[in-house]
Amino acid sequence: MKWLVGIGSVLTGLIFFWPTPYRYEDGGLIRINRFTGHAEKAGGDGWAPVKSVEVVKDSLTPEIEKQFGALEVTGQDFDSITLKNSTPWSFVVIESSEVGFDPACGVNSDYVTLVTADRSIPAGTEAKVRLPYSDRFRTALTKSCGGAKHSRTVTLRPNSASSSDGRQWLEDTSAHGSGSSVPIISRKVTGDVDVPKS
Repeated sequence: MKWLVGIGSVLTGLIFFWPTPYRYEDGGLIRINRFTGHAEKAGGDGWAPVKSVEVVKDSLTPEIEKQFGALEVTGQDFDSITLKNSTPWSFVVIESSEVGFDPACGVNSDYVTLVTADRSIPAGTEAKVRLPYSDRFRTALTKSCGGAKHSRTVTLRPNSASSSDGRQWLEDTSAHGSGSSVPIISRKVTGDVDVPKS
């Protein structure tokens, strides 16, 4: 009886839980064979191989990660970060950024919504990214650790980038699903800032 239950359990697992040979991305429009890595795109005539032009987009990701990491932090205060972009790429960061303070402030982190004008970091310029804290988060910070200098970390992520030679890169969030090897590019900017008393 034990053997039958064991064999039945294994068969049930194989039938209902064993992964299919394909992993699906882009809302099920692209399937990738788990064993060969061969990608196919859904079309009117069925599944067709993904053209090399579509794959080229992700070949820029390592370069974008390197260039975004090369942005120089030239200034920080409680309400902003100033970044100098000496790279040939212009960046647009995503709308939402995580801001965290050291444990002494009692509040870990919150998300700020960047205004549209501050999201662009053009090539060859210096840009100020303002951090519009929510009233709740600002009040908690000033109450618990105001009037002193504390460590702050801001996580910025590029949404898109374009170079002077016409190349463009877009963060394809659909490519970051489970099992995807495409990294999410982010940059943590850490520094000590004066937290105001009120």
